[in-house]
Amino acid sequence: MKIRTVVVLATAVALAFTVTGCGAIAEKAVEDTTGVDVEDDSVTITGPDDEQTTVTSGTDSLPEDFPEDFPVPDGDITSSSTITSGDTTEFYVTIDVDEEPKQAYDSLKSALEDDGYSITSDMFITDAEGDRGILGFEKGDQQGTAVVGKGENGGKATVTLMLAVGAS
Repeated sequence: MKIRTVVVLATAVALAFTVTGCGAIAEKAVEDTTGVDVEDDSVTITGPDDEQTTVTSGTDSLPEDFPEDFPVPDGDITSSSTITSGDTTEFYVTIDVDEEPKQAYDSLKSALEDDGYSITSDMFITDAEGDRGILGFEKGDQQGTAVVGKGENGGKATVTLMLAVGAS
């Protein structure tokens, strides 16, 4: 039952984001058919027991309500989004940085530790495909993962942050 709910939810979100640029008629059709509330940059889905999940997408800036004290790497934010469900908000941010992947990885790890985060996983790989790493971290009600790899949009490295606030 739970897998079916997740599949339906994911399909509704994908459908809603597909039509957000298609005008008021398509928006109304999605809302009437699926019960999904489509706004300019967000989709709200009401599930069983009236629990709501809101997905917000954006670009080139940190999401609204992103924790101010989180050590965000210096660079160009190329995408961001937020998913709020119940008391948990998940932030997804992609940043192009002007450091090589290993340097960006080490800098982020150091900044997290300096700000009181515990490192829960720490793996960096160098092989024929290049340099890449993944960090897991947590502090208080925040937990997340950072993936660092070869630059994708003009930066030397790309850092993808996934941060959950209110996570249990």
